[in-house]
Amino acid sequence: MQTKEMMLNLVKEQILLWGNKLDQSNINEVTEAIQSQLKLLDSLREAIFLSEDNRIYENSASGGEEDSHEENESTITSPSVNSDELNREDELVSVADEVSIEKPVKSPEAKLEKEKRVPEKLHEENIENGLVVRGYFTQKVRGGVVHKKQQVFVPESIARKLNLKTGDFVECTRYGFKGSRPQHNFEIIQRAEKTPPKEREEISCLVIKYHEDLKRLYIELDDPKQEFPIPILISDADIAQYHLQEGDIVTYAHEIGNVQKGCVIWRHPIEDAITKENTKTSTSKEIKHKAVKKKTVKKRRYLPIFEGINILMIGGTNRGLHKTIQPEVESRSGNFRYLSGDEKETTMKARIKKADLVIVFTESISHHAMWQAKSYIKQFHKMHSFTKNMGPEAFVRRASILKKKMLEKEVISV
Repeated sequence: MQTKEMMLNLVKEQILLWGNKLDQSNINEVTEAIQSQLKLLDSLREAIFLSEDNRIYENSASGGEEDSHEENESTITSPSVNSDELNREDELVSVADEVSIEKPVKSPEAKLEKEKRVPEKLHEENIENGLVVRGYFTQKVRGGVVHKKQQVFVPESIARKLNLKTGDFVECTRYGFKGSRPQHNFEIIQRAEKTPPKEREEISCLVIKYHEDLKRLYIELDDPKQEFPIPILISDADIAQYHLQEGDIVTYAHEIGNVQKGCVIWRHPIEDAITKENTKTSTSKEIKHKAVKKKTVKKRRYLPIFEGINILMIGGTNRGLHKTIQPEVESRSGNFRYLSGDEKETTMKARIKKADLVIVFTESISHHAMWQAKSYIKQFHKMHSFTKNMGPEAFVRRASILKKKMLEKEVISV
């Protein structure tokens, strides 16, 4: 029984050592250590040991161990233990029993509330080679994708219908193919916990226009930093997908901070001004009045960026560009002058001398007139630009650049 006595004394020593280390900063650590020693005592109580004469000694609740100790008192020696230490040990054991680290039991309502507050972290899955794909949705400039690796495409119409946001957990079930492209049904499993950052910028209710010079459809985006709108050409892919034409109203989306990298994501249906119900109740005179009545278009007001500046345009007669460019210049308080290139040399000389800015269309005048214009521009040191062809907006943009250079030149000369 010497081995058992040694183990008991070792447990006592460990309990005393941990008790001496106890303070406010390590209550949990010390409690766990003492509990481990108490568990060891439980194991020793049930353990069976053999003495040197092969007699069996058992720990029992009836006190058999005490009797066996008395019988072998002469043969078994144990380390001397101070009575104060034993008393201190008893105190520590009783404290450990009282402060058994039992965590407060939470009510089922509290657990349910915590589960609602903290959504379960879901894992992306690919089941049966793409038949069912579960993953997080990521919004793109048009539509979006589900699953980081599988990249299942979600059309813009579905993303709008389900109001999908980046971070939503979505299940995609494939039901067939359209050509080589798989078709899916989509279902939201869990909404994103936090509001995701914007992945794109959307601009709604833009009217598609037709560019006479480029023969292309385009839209205009207002920019508060510039004095005129930014034209964006519509891609052939967008035209084919949405069957776009002049006058359609669309929503355009682009990357944050880059209006050129974008596409049309929606075409809005244009409702008739007269509904069927109104048609039934309205008289023929009212219908005729509505059909004849013209919409008043509010003209846009432009900044007077050309105020006090004489702008001379030479050429462009074959397309009648001066007729569309003149109102654009005058709406910005500029003085517009025009020469076809067929005028007398004295007239051209006088006009160029009075002009502040000169823009020459080289494809619309003769070589002789072009060289004459070039000579007088150089003679009178006029700010100028030569171009083959450009529309009204490009003309305004070019004139604005020339004006800026002219003002910089004046500042340097002063």
